[in-house]
Amino acid sequence: INQNKMSEFVFYKKRNFNAYINDTFAFFKKYARNYFSNYLAVNGAMVIIIALLCTFSIIFFGKQIEEASFEEVMIFVLVLATLIALLILLMQAFVFAYAQLAEKEPLRTDFTSKEVFSVAGTMLGRVFLFGVISLFVLFIPYILAVILVSLIPLLGFFGIIFLNALMVLFSNQLMILYVKDGEHYFKSLGKVIEMLKQKFWEKWSATIVMNMIIGMFSTVVVIIPIVIIVFVSISGIKAGDFFSYKTGLIFFVMLLLLFLIICISSNFQTFTQLMIYFGEKENERLDDIDLIGTHNEANV
Repeated sequence: INQNKMSEFVFYKKRNFNAYINDTFAFFKKYARNYFSNYLAVNGAMVIIIALLCTFSIIFFGKQIEEASFEEVMIFVLVLATLIALLILLMQAFVFAYAQLAEKEPLRTDFTSKEVFSVAGTMLGRVFLFGVISLFVLFIPYILAVILVSLIPLLGFFGIIFLNALMVLFSNQLMILYVKDGEHYFKSLGKVIEMLKQKFWEKWSATIVMNMIIGMFSTVVVIIPIVIIVFVSISGIKAGDFFSYKTGLIFFVMLLLLFLIICISSNFQTFTQLMIYFGEKENERLDDIDLIGTHNEANV
């Protein structure tokens, strides 16, 4: 096995706000080539299928929107939503699997997609269960909270921003404990609440800053060019031919590019959350050492 000459990436260490962000980029500086090549190998087929289905829906339902029955539309929406949910689950399992491999062998940067997929496969069940349980425990209460906060004059906008970052932070930390560490769901829930009592604003701030970085990158690099290209491409198409198969290729390429960039950039937020997790694990280890030292001194 080839060993990378670059220095070992330190997963377990005490971190502050700057370290959460800086270490996320440091991780990808070392592992990006191997990580994203495996990421596309494992998740690429699903992204292509979803882009194809979205393109088909734009063309088919655009042409036959008046003829399509409610049942046909709902079946298609359910199929698409299921595939997107499966993609999200697979992506999360991939991230945790790669982190676990890199954590165990920090000098390696040549992990194979077979290695990653074999580890991810062991996590898929818990990732699926996490999604089902969290739908009721986290997602529905979150939606209700957003609706209530949005009704507050002036403060509603800032309240929604706060809740969004909190949801990302809380749900990711909960998922890491439940999926990666194999903890019970509600035990993990209690641990996350305790964890967020320490340096909450640093963790919340790192989460929202990474959200902003991802949002600006996606907007400038992908969304704006896509809007311009699509507008230029279809401006010369007759109204009756807008939903023709001639425009299908344009939609497919643009949607594929959009989905890929969104999926790839979302990894930076997940790894920011992992940096928070690893930092907390190191704090726990140091606390245990302090307790052992105190106990030994008391017995002397």
